[in-house]
Amino acid sequence: MSKFKSDQDVAKAMLAVRGPEYTFGTYFRRMQKQYAILLLLFVSIILVAELYGQRDATLIVAAIAVAMFARDIGWVLSIRSGWSFIMKVTKWELVQAYADGNEQSELSNYPRG
Repeated sequence: MSKFKSDQDVAKAMLAVRGPEYTFGTYFRRMQKQYAILLLLFVSIILVAELYGQRDATLIVAAIAVAMFARDIGWVLSIRSGWSFIMKVTKWELVQAYADGNEQSELSNYPRG
């Protein structure tokens, strides 16, 4: 399920990260609420597993948490590798028009698809 309710929300998010490069700081600032929830969840599960002496469960949950974090680092690295191309080919005036809610009037000059 997407956190974006409309194209306007997507456009606003794109404008928020527009810049010369996509950094880890950019990503983690946007995801801090989700990471706080994940951290709380994983710490809670690990504490309960340790409370019941389930060392194997603790290690498995910790490994899953590390793997999820490594996946996200890999995702940021892959986005960074193509970021300059994305910045070149994106029609920022079109993105701005969507963000402003001017989908019909200003966008009629751009081909769809």
